[in-house]
Amino acid sequence: MSSDIRDLVAVLARLGAHALLLTVSEQERPFTTAVRVTWVEGQLIVPLDPHCRAVGHLLERPFVSLLWPPEVDGGSYLTMECLADLLGDQVLMTPLKAERHKPDEVVFLAA
Repeated sequence: MSSDIRDLVAVLARLGAHALLLTVSEQERPFTTAVRVTWVEGQLIVPLDPHCRAVGHLLERPFVSLLWPPEVDGGSYLTMECLADLLGDQVLMTPLKAERHKPDEVVFLAA
């Protein structure tokens, strides 16, 4: 496991399993869904109800983003760009890029 991925796994462990999944609708509008994320062997696994609108969005547009809020007030947000693949009632997400964001600062974590 590369140091970038180890750093990312450590950040995810601190931030917890709850994140926001950002997809794009058929009308090209942003759509946000609260999700629970699990890290397993280099992929993120997100259970999703097959009737959730996000499922239809990611079937048509599989590039998605995940957003974790800061651990503390004034802390950094984590954003992650992923390629999503639906497998039954779970979405497997392969991380493509991850960054920590503060209002005036961006820290690159992994690509």
